[in-house]
Amino acid sequence: RKPDHDRVNGFLNQVSFYPEAHARFDDSMSATQPPGMIHTIIAWREQAWRNAERLRMAEHDPAQLAAVKASIESFAATEAQLLKVATAYPLLQSSATRDAYCAVHHDDA
Repeated sequence: RKPDHDRVNGFLNQVSFYPEAHARFDDSMSATQPPGMIHTIIAWREQAWRNAERLRMAEHDPAQLAAVKASIESFAATEAQLLKVATAYPLLQSSATRDAYCAVHHDDA
């Protein structure tokens, strides 16, 4: 199944969701994909695949399975915190403008 998984990366290299996200959800967001962003998404997908392999290899050893699950959870929590910090609104700003734009344009074709 890994070749199919990897084929999706080729597809992802050919598309960008940024124009639609800009038009429908947040007009302050760039309509063009930031350089390197697709590589981040592909790396996340690869990490998910490797985690699935780790889980599969540990499925017959409860202690090892628990350790793999804990390491995945820990890594995910750290990544989530980094993303939260990286995408937070600057101090004294809110999401009100973006929320209003999204409410108006969220059903656009």
